[in-house]
Amino acid sequence: MQTYLMSPPCRHWRAEGNAYAAEAKALRGGSSPRSALQEWLTVADTLTAFGACIVIMPPGSAEVFDLVYTADVGRWFDKGFVMSNMTAAHRQGETEYAQNFLNRELRLPIYGQAISKWEGSSCIRVLPNCTATITGYGVRADRDSCDEIRELIGTSILPIQMKEPHIHLDTLLACLVMREPVVLACRAAFADADDHGWDPDKAWDDLLDLCARDKSVHITVNERDGIGYGTNVRETGCGRILAPTGLSEWYWKHLTEEHSYLRHTIPLPCLFEDGGGAAACLTNDLTEAAAGGWKPPSKWLYSMLREQIVDTLPDYPIREVIGN
Repeated sequence: MQTYLMSPPCRHWRAEGNAYAAEAKALRGGSSPRSALQEWLTVADTLTAFGACIVIMPPGSAEVFDLVYTADVGRWFDKGFVMSNMTAAHRQGETEYAQNFLNRELRLPIYGQAISKWEGSSCIRVLPNCTATITGYGVRADRDSCDEIRELIGTSILPIQMKEPHIHLDTLLACLVMREPVVLACRAAFADADDHGWDPDKAWDDLLDLCARDKSVHITVNERDGIGYGTNVRETGCGRILAPTGLSEWYWKHLTEEHSYLRHTIPLPCLFEDGGGAAACLTNDLTEAAAGGWKPPSKWLYSMLREQIVDTLPDYPIREVIGN
């Protein structure tokens, strides 16, 4: 069973720290915590309806308001859960909060904290047949993180340097496994060549070569669909692709007609269009931990807490509140 860690947005949630958030503040004066929670509930309901197990980490205080993007707090490896070393200043308090909860309440084995700067599972994707790992750096992760991840994951890696608005690897690359093995990648998100040895054309060719060796189908995501988070998706157990609305028909034709995936879109005007996170950002995959014997306590399951979360909706402000 797919098992995901999710955390509802707190009442202090606001869009922060990326180009999407800057636009939301400039054009709309910020975002809506209440609408963000409603969107989050839709994502959690959809995942559970298609068979996923959702484990809840309670929202934190105003100091950790962005915890809703749980993919960034760390990642499960064979050795245990590795906590992130956050780059974004407004997220640096999340690591202690998340580690305390994962360790004390969920009894999830913690291996340690990242030494270099990188933000959790958002920075890593394993090819569908597990022959290689792709890492991302350049915005919210430093180059040294790629070497650290290679040591943790134990396979060859391909580092990709990205550019904004793509702050994490999961905003430019996705690996699908439940129908045909497919790698979605946005070439337009690669950073321009620099004087430190980064060559985007070579990296792209290397990625294509790795996909061929992995026996995975490669699909190039165009710039528009990349910015629209066409790679920030979750697969459900029946081959549905959970993605934000607004992606092109060209994008969906490849997945549905050519590779038998099923389409499922959710409008995310707050959590994605303002906050810059979609289905992958909102979920931290603990499936391997559960398969290895870890069992989440029943009191933290979404099925037990949904009613309680829904009851908090009227207390959430319609517009973001800063400093309260």
